[in-house]
Amino acid sequence: TALEKKIAADEAAKKKKQEEQARLATQLAEIDTQIQGVQGKLTETQTGISQIEAEIAGSENAIRTKEAELVKERDDQAETLRNIYEQGSPSTLELLVAADSLSDVLAYHDYLDAVEGKIEQQITEIDELKAALEARKADLEKQRNELQRLEGQQQAYRQALGGQRTERNHLLANAKSSEEKIAAQIAESQKVYSDVNNELTKLMEEAKRKAAQRARGEIPKGVSNIGFQWPTSFKYISTNFGGQTPFQSFHTGLDLPNYAGTEIVASADGVVNYIGQLTYGYGNFVVISHNARFATLYGHCQSFAQGITVGQTISRGDLVCYMGTTGWSTGPHLHFEIREYGVPVDPRDYLPNL
Repeated sequence: TALEKKIAADEAAKKKKQEEQARLATQLAEIDTQIQGVQGKLTETQTGISQIEAEIAGSENAIRTKEAELVKERDDQAETLRNIYEQGSPSTLELLVAADSLSDVLAYHDYLDAVEGKIEQQITEIDELKAALEARKADLEKQRNELQRLEGQQQAYRQALGGQRTERNHLLANAKSSEEKIAAQIAESQKVYSDVNNELTKLMEEAKRKAAQRARGEIPKGVSNIGFQWPTSFKYISTNFGGQTPFQSFHTGLDLPNYAGTEIVASADGVVNYIGQLTYGYGNFVVISHNARFATLYGHCQSFAQGITVGQTISRGDLVCYMGTTGWSTGPHLHFEIREYGVPVDPRDYLPNL
C-alpha cells in the first residue's frame, strides 16, 4: 500500500542519515587524532627551540666572559712591560755595588727571568683563548642555523594544525547537509575525475604495460645511477604502485602517510621542473627532473619550501615541500612517483630497501 511504501521510504531515509552521521563521527575522530599528533609535534619542536635558545644564551655568556678575561690579560701584560721599561735594567756592576750580597744579584736576575716567562706564558694562553673563542663562535652559528630550521618546522606544523581545525569546523557546520547536495558534489567530483582520467588513461596504460614487462623479467630492475633516497619519514605505505584507490584504478606511485606538516625532501639531485597548485588530482605538487631518463613527482603538498622556484638546481635531501592533503586525498600523505622517460614506474625498484 501507499502507507507501507511511505514507511519504507522513511526508514530508508533514516538509515541513510544514520550512516551519514557515523561517517561524520569517524571523520571527526580521525581529524582529532591528527590534531593531537600535530600538537605533539609542536611541543617537540618548541622543546628543541627552547634547548637551543638556552645553549645560545650560555654560549654568548661564555664568550663575553672569555673576552673580558682576554682584555684583563692584555692589560696585565701591558702594565708589567711598562713597569720594566720605566724602571730600566741596571747593569751587573751596578747591582754588585748596590746589593748586600751576590745572592741578591742572582735573585734579581731570577725575578726578571720569571717576569719574562710569565709574559711568554700569557701570550701563549691568549693565543689559545682566541682560538677557543673562534671555535665557540662557529658552534654558536651552527646552533642559530638549527634554531632557524626548527622555527620553520614549527611554523609548518602550526599551519597544518590551523588547517585541520578549519576542516573540523567545516565538517561540523555541514553535518546537516542535504542528500541532494552531497549527491551533486559526488557527481561533480566524478565528472572532474572523468575529465582528468581521460587525459591520464594512456599514461596509466603504458605504466601497466611496463609493470607487466618488469614482472616477466623483460626489463631489468636494478637501481638508478642517480641514487634515490626515501623522500620523507612515513608511518607505512598505504598504497603501493599498481594498487587501486578511490580515485585511480591503477596507482602510479607510492602513498606515504604521516602528520601534516612533515618535511618532504628531494629524492635525488636535479632541477625543479614544475610547481603546480590544483584543487583536484595531485593538489599542490612539485616535479623534479634528474636527467633525460628520470623525474620524480611529490603530490598533495600542504605548502612549498620557502624560495623554491622552477628552474632551481636542487640537491638530494634538500627541502621541497611539507606533507598535506590537497587535491584528491583522504588524509595527510605524500604521493611519490618516479617517472622513467615520462612513464611512472614502481619507485620500490629504485629506492633503498626498508
